[in-house]
Amino acid sequence: MERTIDVVKIFLNSDCNIRCRYCLYADFMGNGKEDMSLDRFRTLLDESNKLGARKVVILGGEPFLSEKLEPFVERIAENGMVSTITTNGTIDLEHRLPHLISLGLQEIVFNIDSSRRDIYVGKNIKLDSILANIQIARELGMSTQVNTVLTKDNVDQIEKIIETVVSYGVDVHRIINFTPYTPEQLKFWLPPAEWLAHYERIKSFVARYNGSPTSITFQTGYDSKEGETNSCKLLNPNSRAYITANGEIFPCVLFFTKEDSLGNVKDNSLVEIWQNSPKWELYGANKEGAPTKLCSSACLAYDHLIPNFHRTSMEDARESVGKVRGYRPICPLVSEVLN
Repeated sequence: MERTIDVVKIFLNSDCNIRCRYCLYADFMGNGKEDMSLDRFRTLLDESNKLGARKVVILGGEPFLSEKLEPFVERIAENGMVSTITTNGTIDLEHRLPHLISLGLQEIVFNIDSSRRDIYVGKNIKLDSILANIQIARELGMSTQVNTVLTKDNVDQIEKIIETVVSYGVDVHRIINFTPYTPEQLKFWLPPAEWLAHYERIKSFVARYNGSPTSITFQTGYDSKEGETNSCKLLNPNSRAYITANGEIFPCVLFFTKEDSLGNVKDNSLVEIWQNSPKWELYGANKEGAPTKLCSSACLAYDHLIPNFHRTSMEDARESVGKVRGYRPICPLVSEVLN
């Protein structure tokens, strides 16, 4: 059985107009000097299509800063794939978004991490500008989603954020479990005991939106129930691929380190790397999809949370985390619909 790709997530550029403190990519992506050319990106889309990709998610940096965006979206449509773009929503989309829709763009994902309208993320960026862009997308008939990364900084605002997002009639509001990718980011992280307490509070609050057109999803965090096993749904033969602007390929967003890359599409084709990279052994995912190691190689979600965790087995991690921090780890990407 050959490996295929279901969804390919491509980082179109490295530059961004803001710098979120929890951002994984800010340090990893570099300064943009090694970003791939438009021609290589087009070839990458053709190769993704050959591997069976049905959907392309456009990431950054901030994709709306890229001059490659329009021809990139056009090539996605030519390959018959669905296109989704993820944006911080701070750049005026009134004139550009209609043209992108005409080229084939179908879905858009915004990010809202604060309920404060006076000042949002610095650099004079206001929440109102993001909400205005959401309104534009809704009026144009686009499928819209809002992501909120929950941290110590904004957990006390989450009810107001949910109210605001639902009032704009978006299709999905996704509340994301913040994962600390560096030791410095631990100060923003909500430990499991706090996370679970907030989870119960938020779940109770969201109940008022049962039947709402907006589906609210919530990542259930690091703490598993008794007898629950860690299972990764991403690492299998029909999986997701993450490809950075400089060409590195990863099968999971929580393995974003150079040593974990399957290969670089500047050096070889996506098809060749996806089928035959020796780095698949690191993940323990074979062509039949048998999840032997998967996340048990130690993903970044746990790398900074307990001493000497890196590259231990998940079984060892369960015992270690239980002793050190008092909880049983599961993949933090697992989520559930609350309404």
